[in-house]
Amino acid sequence: MGLYDRDYYREDKPGIRLGGDWSAVTTLIVINAIVFLAEIFTSDPVAGSSVQKFLELKPDLLHNPWNAWQLLTYGFDHADIWHVAFNMFGLWVFGRDVETVYGRNEFFKVYISLIVLSGLFNSILQTTSGNFGPVIGASGGVMGTAVLFACHFPRRTMYIIPIPVPIPAAVLVIIFIALDLLGTMDKQSGVAHWAHLGGAAFGFLYYKTGWSLFRLWPRSWSLGRIRWPTGRPKFRVHREAEEDDIEPEPDTYLTTGRLQKRVDELLEKISRSGEASLSEEERQFLADASRRYQQRRR
Repeated sequence: MGLYDRDYYREDKPGIRLGGDWSAVTTLIVINAIVFLAEIFTSDPVAGSSVQKFLELKPDLLHNPWNAWQLLTYGFDHADIWHVAFNMFGLWVFGRDVETVYGRNEFFKVYISLIVLSGLFNSILQTTSGNFGPVIGASGGVMGTAVLFACHFPRRTMYIIPIPVPIPAAVLVIIFIALDLLGTMDKQSGVAHWAHLGGAAFGFLYYKTGWSLFRLWPRSWSLGRIRWPTGRPKFRVHREAEEDDIEPEPDTYLTTGRLQKRVDELLEKISRSGEASLSEEERQFLADASRRYQQRRR
């Protein structure tokens, strides 16, 4: 058993859990479900749902920029049970492993950025093409998440019901993008294909550059100091500056407990910000530490 098999490293894996901290994917699914229930209870057979009409992204956004908040709310707004179920299933399938890579907080930032940017992209293309209509649904965010999944796990095999043939994730996502490109030619489809393509494009942009809308957030407004109440165990990291500046011999590193302390610091960093936040030096350190633990057990 290596370093990454330890219980306290596994405990923060994303997915649906009962109790403790919810993963970002679980939280987003619950929010979408609550909003959809609100739409049902405010629905009128003739006028439709007042909640849905309030949250949707109106086609006149570029002429009324004060309604920019709709770029976020439309992504939690859905037309019917199949619409929300399909999107949330896609978020669950692709989002869990993507959250593992980036961490809970970063996944929230990425997903919100995908929703906003895909909506903005769709609004711009709607205005230039003259194809106006309100936009609702999380599809842009889910599509961007699928692209990130395919970039990180391109050979992961997936299945499409009822096709009994495994398809690599990269191929599947390329098929999704191709279908959306074809869909843009149908002006009467009623599907926001440009939002899907915008989400895919910005998902790939984030994969290549790490850029999201939160990079525009002023550092002086940082929320990092706010401590939100959570159910996870508290970590205590003690640093002794004069000791850390000395590189001990490999034989004494395990017995002094300093290797364990450094490992715990890095695992806390992964738990907080995701594995992608590690530097190359830190990744190498964890790999070396894992080998040392295995050698000691042998």
